Amino acid sequence: MGLETKINKSARSLTGFNGATTVTVGTIDLDVYSPPLIISQTFMVNDEVSPYKSILNRPWIGKINDVISTTHKKICYLIPGVVSDQVKGIRPKVFPEEGWKPEEDFELVPLDPDKLERKTLIGLCLSQEEKVELAAFFQNNKNVFTWSSSDMLGIDPQMIYHCLHVNLAIKQVAQKRRNFALERVAIIEVEIDKLLVAGFIEEVSYT
Repeated sequence: MGLETKINKSARSLTGFNGATTVTVGTIDLDVYSPPLIISQTFMVNDEVSPYKSILNRPWIGKINDVISTTHKKICYLIPGVVSDQVKGIRPKVFPEEGWKPEEDFELVPLDPDKLERKTLIGLCLSQEEKVELAAFFQNNKNVFTWSSSDMLGIDPQMIYHCLHVNLAIKQVAQKRRNFALERVAIIEVEIDKLLVAGFIEEVSYT
């Protein structure tokens, strides 16, 4: 849109609806058209992926004399000579699409006689001989299946590795700690313990 040059560079910390904190790129003044008014509004620019193109605050809503009803999902415009005029958002009905269905049925085949809960699927359209051969192949190669984080032995660094590019000349910024509900905290702790046991992550103390 060619608005990059109009952005006033200024960093400001913002906290999103999910509790995550980010830093803004700057601010920009734009004219917002809400018939019949055109109101100038200052927007904070954020270089992040978001489901929202823009968020208008309550002071702007007051400038155009709107009354919002969260119960009725409507906006009332105060028009001279008229009590009120209701504008309702029209949304097309969304019908759930049928999910993909396999063209054939499957049967469960256990991979480990000592751990019967570990199974895989084999198509019923195969002949009995093919089923036996395929089941034996899976059972002989059961070590390629991963059922938990501890089953993943990792990737040889000679094949591929990930490197963090850190610019030591830039001052580090401490990320604000995110707060979660108690039930989520319990789930997070369980998953972290799994990664620690598997050796995927390790605790680092910063001084």
